[in-house]
Amino acid sequence: MMRKLALLALAVSLVSCGQAPQVPADHYYRLTLPSATRDSKRVTESPVIVDIFQAEGLYNDRAVLYSDDEHPGELQEHRYYFWYTSPPRMLRDYLLQFLRDADAAPVIMDSGEEDYLRISGKLQQFERHQSPAGSSVNVALELRVDGPDTSLPLLLRQYRA
Repeated sequence: MMRKLALLALAVSLVSCGQAPQVPADHYYRLTLPSATRDSKRVTESPVIVDIFQAEGLYNDRAVLYSDDEHPGELQEHRYYFWYTSPPRMLRDYLLQFLRDADAAPVIMDSGEEDYLRISGKLQQFERHQSPAGSSVNVALELRVDGPDTSLPLLLRQYRA
């Protein structure tokens, strides 16, 4: 009986010495602006506010989303690949910096008074599609520009790439 207990203790200690596979490291991504092509022609002399874009469901999360040919209508989240912040906030920050680099207006802010030009947007698609032939990225968003004294938008347009 003592011998069986000793063998059992030895087996348990040997099994506990084994190592579990290492958990993959998290990876974080950000959008990078294209190299600046300085065209100093201003679009407006009014201050501009860029709001955080709206998004539904998974598009508010930081995980990188993807689909594949096998399940084209199904969105999946990468387990270890993340945006550095949520896509709606990241796209707002990207647009802010792009407009500032282009010197599109004298002041471009992320918050402010109601009597300025206001750019808002809605993120409709922001994912990677994987196939045996390679990967592609699908982005769709709606941009809207509202003026201080108008009930209708000055611009309302959808973009897809």
